[in-house]
Amino acid sequence: MTYDLIVQRKTFTIETTFAVKLHLRMLALAREAEFKITLLYFSLLSPELYLARIARRESEGEHDVAEADVRRSCDRSLVNLSAYAAQSDIWRVFDVSRKIVLVAAEGFANRAANVNTEAAVPLIVVHWVSQLPPCRES
Repeated sequence: MTYDLIVQRKTFTIETTFAVKLHLRMLALAREAEFKITLLYFSLLSPELYLARIARRESEGEHDVAEADVRRSCDRSLVNLSAYAAQSDIWRVFDVSRKIVLVAAEGFANRAANVNTEAAVPLIVVHWVSQLPPCRES
């Protein structure tokens, strides 16, 4: 379905946990078709916070997700984030651990433009962003 939208040159969105690299090929095709790709990554500080949200949603009638699956997905998501960001024109990592959502970091492809030291994100994200070269000033 998404590939059809690329061929038809229609704007689209996808939602993914980035637990697998399944969408990287599709993003590469979209870039070849001159799509602008914006990545928005919503991060919680720990798997425990994801588990608490899932438990709350389950109590509201949504489906449960096994704890082992959540932990594995969180780990893979963080590892795969850099590959997805590299395929993006613009990327932003949001800290959604608190009531007020903060932009934790943002950049362009493999460059960092802004890092918010007030945000709470997993250390692997901090490490990844710290390794990126800064964006060139215009």
